[in-house]
Amino acid sequence: MTQSKRHRSGPPSPPKHRKQSFLHPQETGAVWAYLPALLLVAFVLRAAVALSGDFHLHPDELMQYLEPAHRLVFGNGVVFWEYFYGVRSWIIPGAIAGVLWLHALVGLDAPAYYIPAVKLVFCTLSLLIPLGMYLFCRRHWSEHSARLALVLGVFWYEFLAFAHKPMTEFVATALILVLLSIMPLHTSACAWRGWAVAGALGALAVAVRFQYAPLIGMILLAGGTRARVGGWLAMIGGGAVVVGAVGALETWTWGMPFHSYWLNGVFNFEQNKFREDESTLWLLPWQLLHASCGLLAVAVVSLVGNVRRRGFVGLLLLLVMIPHILSAHREYRYIFATVPLWLMLFADVLAVAGKRLAQSDTPRRPSLPDAGSHRAAIAGHGDDRAAPSGVLVSLAGVGAAMLVSAAGIVNAIPYQNDLYISFSGENIPTSFLSDRDPRLELYRRLSDDDSVQGILDTSGSYLNSGGYYHLHRRIPLYDQRLYDEIGGGGEPDRHASHIITSTSVGGGKLVVVHDQTGKTFSAVETDYGHKQLPLFIGDPDRRELVYWSKTGQRMLPPGYIYVEQVGDLIVWQRQTVQPLKQWRDYQIVFYPGVNFWRVLVNILGEQATRLMPPHNGVEYADD
Repeated sequence: MTQSKRHRSGPPSPPKHRKQSFLHPQETGAVWAYLPALLLVAFVLRAAVALSGDFHLHPDELMQYLEPAHRLVFGNGVVFWEYFYGVRSWIIPGAIAGVLWLHALVGLDAPAYYIPAVKLVFCTLSLLIPLGMYLFCRRHWSEHSARLALVLGVFWYEFLAFAHKPMTEFVATALILVLLSIMPLHTSACAWRGWAVAGALGALAVAVRFQYAPLIGMILLAGGTRARVGGWLAMIGGGAVVVGAVGALETWTWGMPFHSYWLNGVFNFEQNKFREDESTLWLLPWQLLHASCGLLAVAVVSLVGNVRRRGFVGLLLLLVMIPHILSAHREYRYIFATVPLWLMLFADVLAVAGKRLAQSDTPRRPSLPDAGSHRAAIAGHGDDRAAPSGVLVSLAGVGAAMLVSAAGIVNAIPYQNDLYISFSGENIPTSFLSDRDPRLELYRRLSDDDSVQGILDTSGSYLNSGGYYHLHRRIPLYDQRLYDEIGGGGEPDRHASHIITSTSVGGGKLVVVHDQTGKTFSAVETDYGHKQLPLFIGDPDRRELVYWSKTGQRMLPPGYIYVEQVGDLIVWQRQTVQPLKQWRDYQIVFYPGVNFWRVLVNILGEQATRLMPPHNGVEYADD
């Protein structure tokens, strides 16, 4: 009876998983034949950008990742305050240290070798973003959407510009796209290994960037609705393995499980009390709209009336945006995970619009398609062949995105530098393709000069220097503040064989300046504003090195001559041969000021908070 009814019922209905929802992915066939070629193009473009430009997008790039890795492998480096108190995880610096260690093992431990290698490793990791965009779109929307998303992912300027940067936002986004592309797992792939990998991947992404935990948790939760009890247990087990490994790493490095995550979270909460008026609530949405030149609006508007199809991706967008909007300290790089999400929405808009236009241009035929193909066409699956009008829609949309991308990669979007503003006052790049920070280039030059026995860099603090990662020499390295603390004064020849100054030359007029807090200080009036004393100034025209003491006395340091100018920096070399004062150790402790210590006291209590060592921890070997 039952069997006869089945025969009379005709062909079976399409399976429910073909509904337009993240939780009901479609079965997919072979991947696009051009996928490997496009990923190769993506790598070449990212590598070209990484190797042609040379700048720090943010001081965190050096402070939190590159310099700690160099110190871990080679023993010398600047210990920034986060690593003095244990506010950062060693996951990314540890990975970079692995690359440096391999170079040291084979004798290629020079900046000329390991700096490009580190960049290329992160460029390779970044390929997971366009790959994940393609795999997600083809499973949940259509092959046409997936191909458009892949093209956008390969060529979008922010992916090209930031691919080589070892920032947690960029690394975590690559891991998230892999997780998003495999979740939910196919029914046929519900073996415990697949769920365990998903859980481990999600936990690792959270460990890299815990601010993305709401987004990652939603992906795992939504994907887990298709899992049986065994799948859930395997997913929890895989995550637990990674969590245990991270806890063990934290205990080994900081002496307490998850120490950096706890202290980082509490510190940011306390610090937010001082940042309430730093920026507006709408800064991040405005910056995202600005960076996309309005294309984001198309993606967001597409959610209206298409909640079942695109609503889950829209929800993920919100789960990135809302926590960062509510935080008092807002920077555009923090919401990097939104970029591939809105680009996928934009790609699907183009694919569906093109398909509908192609269908409207196609004459109606008397024969009706079968139910399965009809429903698949409505859902955006099925045959991806489109009429010329549909192709034109896709080309127009992708062409608009490519124009924005081309403008963005050369920083030609109007007011583009406003996107990368840091309210802590750090520098911002001027061009992703050609900007080469003269400090980084100069540090690498000095690393190959055997006459360099000690450096006094008066052009900026350790924050904006090349650090030992670029210098790679076990020699004293002073910035202006440390030099003043040790009392070097106008006789630097006992401390530095080379001095780096900026070209901010002025008339030498001594003035008294009032700062925003009402305090007064002595300064020299230069072409680039007032420079607080004490101060070294280099005059490239007269080839004269001038030192202004704190009391306003002008003098010429003895024994230094002009060597070269790199960008706006000048190098001066000592002519005397007396030995320099050598350090006992080459690990400098850097802190931004006493206010940071006061915040930590509020968190840990004064008894639990170590005071910063005097003179940045510098002790001389002959003392």
